[in-house]
Amino acid sequence: MTHRALLVLMTSLLLACGGGEPVDPTDPPEPTASVTWYRDVLPIAQEACLGCHNDAAPTFSMTSWSEELSARAPLIADYTQQGIMPPWKPAAGCNSFVGDRSLDGDDIGVFAAWAADGGVAGDPNDAPPAPTDDDGLEWVDRTMEMAEAYTPQPLADDPFNDLRCFVFDPQLQQDELLIGFDVRPGELKVVHHVLLYVADAAEATMLDAADDGPGYECFGGPQANSAQTIGGWVPGMPANSYPTSTGIPLAMGKMVIAQIHYNLVQSGPLPDQTSLDLQLANAPMDHEAQLIKIVENDFDIPPMAQGYTAAQVMDVPAKATVWAVAPHMHLLGRQIRAEVQHSDGSSTCLVEIPDWDFNWQQFYFFDSPVGIPVEPGDQVSMSCTWDNPLDKSVGWGDGTEDEMCIGYFYVTGGHVQ
Repeated sequence: MTHRALLVLMTSLLLACGGGEPVDPTDPPEPTASVTWYRDVLPIAQEACLGCHNDAAPTFSMTSWSEELSARAPLIADYTQQGIMPPWKPAAGCNSFVGDRSLDGDDIGVFAAWAADGGVAGDPNDAPPAPTDDDGLEWVDRTMEMAEAYTPQPLADDPFNDLRCFVFDPQLQQDELLIGFDVRPGELKVVHHVLLYVADAAEATMLDAADDGPGYECFGGPQANSAQTIGGWVPGMPANSYPTSTGIPLAMGKMVIAQIHYNLVQSGPLPDQTSLDLQLANAPMDHEAQLIKIVENDFDIPPMAQGYTAAQVMDVPAKATVWAVAPHMHLLGRQIRAEVQHSDGSSTCLVEIPDWDFNWQQFYFFDSPVGIPVEPGDQVSMSCTWDNPLDKSVGWGDGTEDEMCIGYFYVTGGHVQ
């Protein structure tokens, strides 16, 4: 039994209610296990928490013990027990993914035991080595930064959110394959998430020029008809490397558009100057990839409806491999599921989010060296379920108060235009 599991077991026994033999007051007391931050909790936090709870983030830091952190111990224990933190939405058992932030039962028990023991620091000499900064790209071919800082300017009817698009010129001298990227927010306190697109230069430049100030307003999407999604970033996400020997084509003369969602709940409208790193293939790739969308937009969620579901199915036209999926809904979303129905009658769950949260969306790359193969005759389905507490029906739309049902799939082979 591991030291961590032993601590959890001992704490559980200490807290359990029930009868037993009376204790002889003359017997010396049994030593009790004390769960400490530096010895027991910090190793878990380094793996699952520091991507967001670091010294530069808007939330409280978990890089070292503090009085503030100790005071939060009961809340941390409660949130980890409920699965609220760390934020990892996919249901266990559907599939396995790169970068899984979920905690196992032993880890959750350590947080509970630490809180029960008073959130103590322990000996700093027990701390594990500080994590090395190995989350970056192996190399970077293009670094692009916003030309000037932008201070979020939310609309009057939504004082906390601003969606702004910024155009970046990768200055490609030839067609390239994008195999990795890194989004580096200038101000983590306000950058909520970033979506990346590639678009025709003329259209992207026109949109940028038509709006005063840095970038242009793009509530709902990049506004460019030629835009194709190439990736996304959420807090705590390291640099993104596409699966080995795969990459997304970037044609010479294309522009990159970054749609940045600024959220001001944690702080005021602080200036941001986000930058992007692109990694391009330096050798031929075996597989060109693209992001294919499955969209269900023919729905009308009735007023006060609970568990209203709509679905869309796509026939697989050719042999292909699915490497990742990014599901998308808005605020009324309750659950979403993507799966493959194989022609032999079997099925493969791609992703299932049973407790949807609009604030935690990302691409989920499968933890498989070969991806999920699909064949002609298979079908890929996307199912969305909503709860509508409003006294009006809600349908498809770009606004956050509208709804969507979309799945983005990172696919090689079997390209669909």
